[in-house]
Amino acid sequence: MTVDTLTLAIGGDARAQQVVVEHAYDFSRRLLLRLVGATAEFDDLHQNVMISVLTKLRGYRLEASFTTWVGSICVNEARGAFRKSKSARTLVYAAEDEGHVAQMLEKAEGESAGPHDLTAARQLLGRCQAALNELSIEQRTAFLLRVVEGFSVKEVATMMHSALSTTRLRLYYGRKRMAKALGRRIDDAESEKPS
Repeated sequence: MTVDTLTLAIGGDARAQQVVVEHAYDFSRRLLLRLVGATAEFDDLHQNVMISVLTKLRGYRLEASFTTWVGSICVNEARGAFRKSKSARTLVYAAEDEGHVAQMLEKAEGESAGPHDLTAARQLLGRCQAALNELSIEQRTAFLLRVVEGFSVKEVATMMHSALSTTRLRLYYGRKRMAKALGRRIDDAESEKPS
């Protein structure tokens, strides 16, 4: 997404706005799925995100990256959904995530994934889902944005409208609880230990 396209879209250019919507669509869908899981109201939530992208575009000041800005809209929509349900949601992921986990196992093992690896991926995905469901909503959101999606701590803080210190605390305790739940040691858990 170029700055020129974003500037035109912010100014009301219909073609540029169409490009922005197309650019945001797949990214926001994937991110929202990570945040709320494959719920019955997922399509409605995603539609709300896309409407917000269009309606809030004039207020976007190009201070954060476009993906960070769209990510903050997704986080807000997810928070709203969690508040409406009055309880932490259990994440349920789609079958496409099994392939993603299998690819991660391939990278770790250095070999092509076979049927055994897909079974291991399903088991690992199930354990990961259970571990994520043990985290608070804020820890889970920070963990997914940082560890799964790869955003920087600063970007996560921006998306969650939180201080850097608060974000680091959420990540630290989220990683610690995930490692304990999975029976593993996360080597870089100490690297972002809050001071």
